[in-house]
Amino acid sequence: RDESGDAFPNEPSQWRDRDGDGKGDNPNGTQADAFPDRYTQRADRDGDGYGDNVTLGAFQPDECRSDYGTSWRDSYGCPDIDGDGQSDRNDVCPFDKNFWTGSKDQCVITELDDGIDEQASSGSSFSVDPMWIAIGAIVFLLTALVVIQVAKQSARRKGKVLVSEDEYLDLRAEHNKEEEERKLKWIEYYVSQGMFDKAKELGWQDPNDLPQWKRHEMEQAAASATPTMFDLDNL
Repeated sequence: RDESGDAFPNEPSQWRDRDGDGKGDNPNGTQADAFPDRYTQRADRDGDGYGDNVTLGAFQPDECRSDYGTSWRDSYGCPDIDGDGQSDRNDVCPFDKNFWTGSKDQCVITELDDGIDEQASSGSSFSVDPMWIAIGAIVFLLTALVVIQVAKQSARRKGKVLVSEDEYLDLRAEHNKEEEERKLKWIEYYVSQGMFDKAKELGWQDPNDLPQWKRHEMEQAAASATPTMFDLDNL
């Protein structure tokens, strides 16, 4: 391999470092960067997509670094069994994705149904007439429907808003967008005030600190984005 432009000339398994944090972009190489585009994050020991760096200004730090988790409302990367964004430790209804704050009285689903037949798992030979199983299932479904309707009416009376899955996804996307915009504004402020260390903590890269090959790439990208006289004549 031609070593010109190699960010890791002494490491054959790594050659690029997009965010300039000293960790390589090749996920199968030595000391791979789990976040190749995030200067403030490098490792993710539990593999949940949230970085292990919890210092001030780090991007979306994992507050449960040893436990896989998908929470994002109250904390990043903590267990969230119902997938509503609120970590189980702060979720008033940990098994009901439609509620995460308020009173426990509003919870429609109050326990985890894992579908495990204890008798079957213990090897018991006891059997039940399939007809009674079918009757029991019908009664259960009817009861569940009644409970859900009552809960919905109660929630409406209390002024609660049930959030659909699509609304939840939209809310999460909006949250991430707002957070990214807020971070960029802080970076712009720190750079304008000459507070470069603070800006770097939020992921800003000082062009003077980047490898020569990286600066060359940025110069080429800026040059290609600059309109030519030919482009202006065709506007």
